[in-house]
Amino acid sequence: MHPPELQTASLADLTNIIATLAGVLLGSLLETIKSIILKPKLRVFYDHSAVVADAMKLPLIDHQTGRQSQDAWSYYFRMRVKNEGRVAANSVEVYAASLEEETVAGQFRSKTFIPLNLAWSHGTKLHSSGQRLIYFPSISPNMSKHCDIGHIFNPKLRTPERTSNLQISPDEADFQFDLMVEPSSLSHIITKGKYRLKIVVAATNAKPKEETFKISFSGKWFDDEDQMLKHGVEIELVKK
Repeated sequence: MHPPELQTASLADLTNIIATLAGVLLGSLLETIKSIILKPKLRVFYDHSAVVADAMKLPLIDHQTGRQSQDAWSYYFRMRVKNEGRVAANSVEVYAASLEEETVAGQFRSKTFIPLNLAWSHGTKLHSSGQRLIYFPSISPNMSKHCDIGHIFNPKLRTPERTSNLQISPDEADFQFDLMVEPSSLSHIITKGKYRLKIVVAATNAKPKEETFKISFSGKWFDDEDQMLKHGVEIELVKK
């Protein structure tokens, strides 16, 4: 038979071990519950107006240097990604998944398009190498960040080679999606017509969310901002 002192010590050690295990298990359970309940919730917004800076005329930006042109103008179109959850969304990305074009018969069919991430607005200022930002580090609860959809620049600024590749007249504008890279196939550029762009917004700790944009593009360029947003191009976030 063990001495009473040894029995007391063994019982105390066992109690400590049980308490430690219970604390670890409880902590793990609480973290699991927290991860289930407290999640980011990403939501996309878009207004086809310059009032909230979703669609507006700005100096053309050189995405290689991040600098604005002195004498060239462009129309930029941006969605707002808002975190309506209770914790920060980490490494947020917007993936341009597919593109459809309306046919003469009024049906939408898949168009040749390389699926790639869209770039965050002003992201070159956050990236150490000056490259366009593809993963936004963090979006706090109830905060929004702009992500570029695409832009239209004055067709007079195009090179003859690009006009030839696009098979459009020199005075007809084109719409360029702001992807992480510019495919050599020019599949990121569309001409006049009606399109549907499907995107997926996701984060490392948030459930992916699919959205669709409808784009009606006349191919016309207007120096006046109001005329351009009314008669040049119309973009609409499809309501679900």
